[in-house]
Amino acid sequence: MMGEHIQRILIISAQGAALILALILIRRLAGKRIPARLTYALWLLPAIRLILPASFKSSLSIMAFIAKLGGSGTGAQTSAQPSYTAGLTEAAAHIDAAGIATPAPYAIAPELSSATEAAASAYGNAGGPGNAINGWEIAFIAWAVGAAAVLAYMIAVNASFYKRMRKNRKRLDCPCKTPVYIVNGLSSPCLCGYIRPYILINEAAMKNGEIMELVLRHELCHLKALDQWWVMLRNVCCALHWFNPLVWLAAFISRTDCELACDAAVMRGFDDEQRNAYGMALLSIIRPEQKKKVRTAAQA
Repeated sequence: MMGEHIQRILIISAQGAALILALILIRRLAGKRIPARLTYALWLLPAIRLILPASFKSSLSIMAFIAKLGGSGTGAQTSAQPSYTAGLTEAAAHIDAAGIATPAPYAIAPELSSATEAAASAYGNAGGPGNAINGWEIAFIAWAVGAAAVLAYMIAVNASFYKRMRKNRKRLDCPCKTPVYIVNGLSSPCLCGYIRPYILINEAAMKNGEIMELVLRHELCHLKALDQWWVMLRNVCCALHWFNPLVWLAAFISRTDCELACDAAVMRGFDDEQRNAYGMALLSIIRPEQKKKVRTAAQA
């Protein structure tokens, strides 16, 4: 049972990786010809493939390959058995016709039968056919431990962040329905929470009313697109397929596409001057160490 589970997980992960590679290629070839929101939405395809428990049947799958091997071996034994039995029957008929008494078939002693079964069992446990089953079980346990460790780490990091923010936040009086809090030392504004989401901003976002308005519009776009649930979906995919580097790469790229889609929604209808002002406003609310990372990424 464990062997079937880990094989299904490997097949699903491979199919998800194929979709991820296809999207990366499309993203590279199409460039800006595809709307940012559509590019971001396309990441839902590999995400669904990675979390669905069902696997598509294929003649190239591991289970089909094992079944084919088992079927061919059984068929060879079955086809060889009738000719062997027919030969024995024909020889016995000639002997009986010559008047020679046919001895009674030999009976296997119970002690010998039990010893043979015990030896066969020991052979399987020591490295025979039973060793493959144990290998799949070990692989399944390793996957489960890894998935639990990654998920526990993500939960711990988010719980620590929420606890720290709740301790340092201060409610602002804003006209929007979503609660807005200011947090000293926050690297950049963000949307938090799932059932009752709220917006966290830093001191830099309150330099003037124009920057504050753009920041709130950006975060409200995240809220309207339900991006907080996309974050959870990415985390689940990474936890379930922690062994697949393409899944982690997809999580990173899709997070970037999320921000680009949100920026495109905010700048809809902006002219070039307004777009430049929006970009400068976003850079002005990022802490200095974060700005360095942005410049390095832009130059790479």
